[in-house]
Amino acid sequence: MAKTKENAIPKLPYGEGSISLRKDGTYVYKKNIDKKPVFVYGKSVQEVMRKMKAKEKELSEKQIEDIKETLSDAMHEWLKNYKANKLKASSYDRLECTIKNQIDPSNIAKMRWQIITSDNIDDFIKELIDKEYSWSTIKKAYDALNEFYNYMTDRKKIADNPMILVEMPTKENVKKKVKAIEFFTEEDIVKFINEASKLMKHRNRPKYALGFGFIFMIFTGIRAGEAIALRWEDIDFENKTVMINKSIERVINREYDESNPELMKKKGITKYIDKEDTTKTKATRLLALNKHAYEAITQMYKYAKFKEPTDLVFATETGVCNNISNMTRSLNAIQEKAETSVQNSGLHVLRHTNASLLFKKNLPIEIIASLLGHSVEVCRETYLHFVQEQKAEAIQKLDAYNFEININ
Repeated sequence: MAKTKENAIPKLPYGEGSISLRKDGTYVYKKNIDKKPVFVYGKSVQEVMRKMKAKEKELSEKQIEDIKETLSDAMHEWLKNYKANKLKASSYDRLECTIKNQIDPSNIAKMRWQIITSDNIDDFIKELIDKEYSWSTIKKAYDALNEFYNYMTDRKKIADNPMILVEMPTKENVKKKVKAIEFFTEEDIVKFINEASKLMKHRNRPKYALGFGFIFMIFTGIRAGEAIALRWEDIDFENKTVMINKSIERVINREYDESNPELMKKKGITKYIDKEDTTKTKATRLLALNKHAYEAITQMYKYAKFKEPTDLVFATETGVCNNISNMTRSLNAIQEKAETSVQNSGLHVLRHTNASLLFKKNLPIEIIASLLGHSVEVCRETYLHFVQEQKAEAIQKLDAYNFEININ
């Protein structure tokens, strides 16, 4: 194509990009807009210049629209488009609840997310403290904002990350104090086992369908979701081991329409569904069964109605997946009859009891964390009280040394 005066390639001012002509006769206009290269193509210099002008207007309008976006809208968009494919269903539900329950009702929710400062977020954190939210709830809100702003900063949607100057408050500075970990004392364990393992007088059946299962949970320390997901094929009776590689969580059913509950009931669509997934840490644990755990699981198998390898160990009377609410009611009934010092607790009391027994044996925290399926850091933070007791006992053991100190 012969160059005409009209199609002569102009030398553009600094910062306005450059125009070039490809071998096939196509003109290419390249320009950096907001530090990102933008390309337009055309049959003439005038065409690519018109296209670039239109592109700049389009991007400018989009930028203005983005600036109008509130923090609430932006975080929900980030959750749906970015986090959805990276989180387990239960983790997604928890993050969504944090945004809906803590961030959406706040003063910063309706602000444009780009203009929010560290001072604004500090005020938001103080607001949560004043409303007497727990430390863990405040931490979830802090982490959600931190992840969101890191994401936006990494993608150059914002120049300065306001979260850099925001510090998470210590547990001591939160009004609602962290609830002390509940666990059975050794006396409670004896009482609980005696009640949980009872058989019905006139029928050779357990008094409590899940009684032996709860004893098994005490001496393995498995999570409730891991117990619910357990199948007989995961139990190796010969080698006395249990494989923990999955968990069942109750999650929000995204097909459920809250605006029309009657239609949902008619269609058999429930608000929550039980979903099998990986363990909390996504790791597999092979646990050796001590004699108490082995005896409990043996009794469970003996009295189980459903014994096929793929059948659920903690199944209901009809063989389907159990749930936390049903198991908690049964646990509380045993606690009441056994008259344990801990009453009306959640299933976590069984796992915490296992942790207390392990710490009392003065095992290294790395071993305890591995058995419980925790990271060492989380284990140390969760069971700080037990760790401190271990340290105190270790110091006291120095008294056993027979040294004499002569003071003149």
